[in-house]
Amino acid sequence: MGNTPSTSTSTSTPTSCYNFQKATLSERYQYIMQMNEGRVDRFQVQHHIYREVLRSNFSAPITDTLKQGASVLDLGCGPGMWVCEMATDYRASIFHGIDYHNIFPTQKPVNAQFIKANLLERLPFKDANFDFVYIRSLVFAFKPDQYENVVLKEAIRMLRPNAFIEVIRTKLITNKMDPSITLKMPSILYKYDKSLKRVRDQQIKINIGRFGGKIGEIQADLCIRLLREESKMIRGLFKLNAKEYEEFVEGFIKELNTHAVYMIWYKYWAQKKG
Repeated sequence: MGNTPSTSTSTSTPTSCYNFQKATLSERYQYIMQMNEGRVDRFQVQHHIYREVLRSNFSAPITDTLKQGASVLDLGCGPGMWVCEMATDYRASIFHGIDYHNIFPTQKPVNAQFIKANLLERLPFKDANFDFVYIRSLVFAFKPDQYENVVLKEAIRMLRPNAFIEVIRTKLITNKMDPSITLKMPSILYKYDKSLKRVRDQQIKINIGRFGGKIGEIQADLCIRLLREESKMIRGLFKLNAKEYEEFVEGFIKELNTHAVYMIWYKYWAQKKG
């Protein structure tokens, strides 16, 4: 089965429970992408992979706080799977999901709320409002400077003293890349050391493709779907014409079956200073 955990059977929320809205993104966004059922389905599957591999929906030491009653924010929540699961597990807490796209579930726990907003603008919450802010894999969503200087800064603004922030980011490594560069990637939270303490970081490696067992195969399928379904957007990012892009995709698919391709998930959490 490879060196990744075996997958467990999970039930995804049917895509029919979501509202789809064709929205034109602000020019300040890195991508131009319309939400559709295919993308929501990818979000759902990826969520279950994260949960299976990480063995939890979060890592920050906040379990007791959640049981007692906390205010929690998921920045870039997408279709809201994380929010709904957490709200079900921790009934005493209130969970807020916020995203630019209105693809929120029409059925949700009573302690789950969703808001449509631009993450690059000041969000509709007061300072020091949340006990926990969660950010996961906003891939292609922002330019690096926007992510670090706007999104993270705004997240820290909304944290209460001694509250926690958790961030998960993903990198794909193939035999054509230098993994040492990615492995040296510093925790972006250290930049805010004047506001944060107890910064922790962890790297989780997951083989994808035939060398990664069942989860690796599912993750590889998600990567291929992303390349196929978002080809226009990705071609624009990498300045590739149609022929070049097709060669790139075919090369990636071939490499999945011949080399040890893997992903690294970077997991960070920190506590806001009192």
